[in-house]
Amino acid sequence: MTAAAVDVSVGSALVLDGDEWRVERGEPHTGRVQLVALDGTRQAEGASRGRQPKSLGDLTPHRLELVRVRLEHLAEVRTGFRSGDRLRPGPGEPLVIDRTVLGSGLRGACRLVRCELVAGRPLR
Repeated sequence: MTAAAVDVSVGSALVLDGDEWRVERGEPHTGRVQLVALDGTRQAEGASRGRQPKSLGDLTPHRLELVRVRLEHLAEVRTGFRSGDRLRPGPGEPLVIDRTVLGSGLRGACRLVRCELVAGRPLR
């Protein structure tokens, strides 16, 4: 049996199991194409090909903990609370930033820049 090249460029037509499909989109880096039937129905995206769906149960305990920490961080950045809900704060939330954390050096530099801008002098 010899292999034949199949044209899967965008816009080309294919006949699969007696049905005609048109290539709507191609992803050469993944080897995938999106097919559309003549009546406009699209091929099911992400066909499982017999595989089980991905789930959190597939992760090791270490990876699961990393996902949990990352999701908490994203929720905290967005809302200020690790739970993502200000009505359910965790211990020590919301985090109050002490002004001394910035240090007097940084505050002094900010004052200097502000004074130079007010005086109309160019920044160094």
